[in-house]
Amino acid sequence: MNIGDSTRVENLLTVDAKSNDPVLWDKKRVAVIGMARSGFAVARLLARHGARVTGSDVRDAGEIGLDVGRLEQDGVLLFLGPEQTMNLSEIELVVVSPGIPPSAPLYEEARERGLPIFSELEVASRFAAAPMAAVTGTNGKSTTVTVLGALIEALGHEVAVAGNVGRALSEAVESVPKSGFLVVEVSSFQLEAVSSFHPRTAAILNLAPDHMDRYPSFKDYVDAKLRIFSRQRSGDTAVLPAGDERLAGVGSDFSGRVLHFGGDSVTEGFALAGGNLVKRQSGGETSLVSRETLSLPGTHNHLNMAAALCLLEGLGLDATDPRVLKTLTTVRGLPHRMEMLGVHDGVAFYNDSKATNPDSLRVALESFSKPVVLIAGGRAKGGGYRELGPVIERRVKGIVLLGEAEPMLEEAWSGTGVPLVRAGADLENAVKLAFELARKSGAGVLFSPGCASFDMFRDYEDRGDRFRALVHRGVATR
Repeated sequence: MNIGDSTRVENLLTVDAKSNDPVLWDKKRVAVIGMARSGFAVARLLARHGARVTGSDVRDAGEIGLDVGRLEQDGVLLFLGPEQTMNLSEIELVVVSPGIPPSAPLYEEARERGLPIFSELEVASRFAAAPMAAVTGTNGKSTTVTVLGALIEALGHEVAVAGNVGRALSEAVESVPKSGFLVVEVSSFQLEAVSSFHPRTAAILNLAPDHMDRYPSFKDYVDAKLRIFSRQRSGDTAVLPAGDERLAGVGSDFSGRVLHFGGDSVTEGFALAGGNLVKRQSGGETSLVSRETLSLPGTHNHLNMAAALCLLEGLGLDATDPRVLKTLTTVRGLPHRMEMLGVHDGVAFYNDSKATNPDSLRVALESFSKPVVLIAGGRAKGGGYRELGPVIERRVKGIVLLGEAEPMLEEAWSGTGVPLVRAGADLENAVKLAFELARKSGAGVLFSPGCASFDMFRDYEDRGDRFRALVHRGVATR
């Protein structure tokens, strides 16, 4: 598979390399579908460059948490709420937020009209002066981009970490000069509608079934991920996990550099070898740092760090610099990703709200050597839950189910012999139930839903924030 080939995308507008020239956007009539974080940011970006922007969302401003006043000051016309309908008859270009599925009525209408359709990522990247490092994969993206950003900063360079990690690329892209770097977390949704997105270095961390409620097959999901490489050429670097059969052959005829991360099969890149993180090249190996000293625990995090080192080298920076190695021992993890919240009456609480699919839940469970009581549930993402049975049997002393997926998860895990209880749509009750189960069994409490959050919460951050607040308020012990 040639990752240098540009995959065809229907209805995409070709704009020349000077796409940040305001003349190209001045008076262009643009519709932004979906006005959450990335939609809000791209609407403001384009409005600043003279576009006539109209935004649409089926939710009202209160539900989105939208600062309507700021958009109106920028001249953005809004159609918000289920009764409001945007007219596409005079629109020249459509930008879709990543959460908007292709089946959404306005999305379908835009295709029927033959309008150019961009993702927010595509639009924002056209305003970049700084070279980009892009990261996608099923799990570990946010940790990897955070580590990479810290490593670049340690070397004294200006950097912005943006994309799916929290801050939209449209918000950050113009803040970094060409002497700095942009580090971007990229989702498959964002990659569906790109044509000129061109990171200097890009990585796929791992692949497991995810978003099967959106993609007809796992192959379609993988194909979307592979688009991260579609504009790379000679002089660019692709980063891949070593030994992943699903990515076998990717990069074999790539004209740029290919680095791998992983274990013993790595020949060019960074590997976990015994108790060390090492660099391998031209048949030689250099030990960099003991894994015991790395600040983020667990093999999955050590692999993320190895991937970050590959990306760093892909940007032309020295991954063996002492400042880099020191940062690997001090960089802190992110909220909602195996975040230790504290201990109450001998029970430790962990917030892993970022676990939105079965594979990320599996990774969380496998990182524990001591037993846990699991709080899981939400809006399920396809299958894969039944396959978690063996790790649940090994690691879990009790399960508290939450949200829409309760019946499905109960059926999937009832054969494990692990006690299951339902909490309905009540997170506070779930925390209390989990605490009681954990106290009786000598376990910790792990909030790792393994499902999307949208049945009950605005997003996984909102979900994790509420869990953290409940734990810190001590509701479990009342």
